Amino acid sequence: MSMTQESSKPKGKAPLCRCGCGRYVTRSKLSPYGWNKYLHGHNWKKGKLSAKWKPLEGKPPLCKCGCGNPVTRSKLSPYGWNQYILGHNCRGKKSSAETRRKLSDANKGKNNLYWIDGRSYENKPPELTIAYRQAIRRRDNFTCQFCGHKNNGEKRKLDVHHIDGDPKRKNNHPDNLITLCRFCHRETRILGDKAAWFRVCGNLVKKSKKLNPKGHRAAVELYEQNMKLFYGKDIKCKNQ
Repeated sequence: MSMTQESSKPKGKAPLCRCGCGRYVTRSKLSPYGWNKYLHGHNWKKGKLSAKWKPLEGKPPLCKCGCGNPVTRSKLSPYGWNQYILGHNCRGKKSSAETRRKLSDANKGKNNLYWIDGRSYENKPPELTIAYRQAIRRRDNFTCQFCGHKNNGEKRKLDVHHIDGDPKRKNNHPDNLITLCRFCHRETRILGDKAAWFRVCGNLVKKSKKLNPKGHRAAVELYEQNMKLFYGKDIKCKNQ
C-alpha cells in the first residue's frame, strides 16, 4: 500500500475547525489527510470568524424585528440561528396593523384561493347541528378517512364533508357524510372523475359502519330526531 493511500485514511477523532468555533470538521475524499480544515462556510475570507458569528449556545435568540418570538435554527447561517422569523424581515421592519388588515381583506371572498361559489358564506341547514356533526366524527373514530390523520387535542376540528358535493346541502343523511381533515377537504374541489369519488367514499362509509355500527346507529337516530324537530317529518331510515 502506498503512502498516499495510507495518509488518505482518517485516523483517530475528527479535528476541530480552524476558525475557532469549537466544532469538529467532516470527512473529505479530496483532502490527503481525510478531513476538511474548515466547516462549510467557516472559512470566510480565509480568516477566523469573530465572536459575533460564532455558534450560539443555550436558548434561541429573539427575532430582530421586535416581535418577541424566538427564531429557528438555520444550517446556512454560520452562527446556527436565523436573524428573523420568516416574513418578519420586511425591509427590517414589522408590518403595521394597517398593512396586515389590507392583506387580510385582499384574501377574502372571491380573491381567496379556496373560494368555491361562496358555499362557506351560506347558512347551513338546521338539521346539520353541532351534535349531529360530532356524531359523524365519532362514527369515523375522529379520523380522516383519506389520510388517517387523527384529531388529538387540536383546536380545529375535522371537517364533515358531503359526498355528493351539493352546495345547498340537501342530503344530510349519514351515508352522505364523511369525515375529512382540512387538507383532504381542500383537495375535493379539484376532483375530475366524480363517479369514482362517489364510489370510493361510499366504500369508506360502509367500512366505518362495519367497524362502528353503534356510532352509525346513533348518528341515524340523531338525524331522524332533527328532521322531525325542524321539518315535522317522521323519517325512518331503512339502511342503518
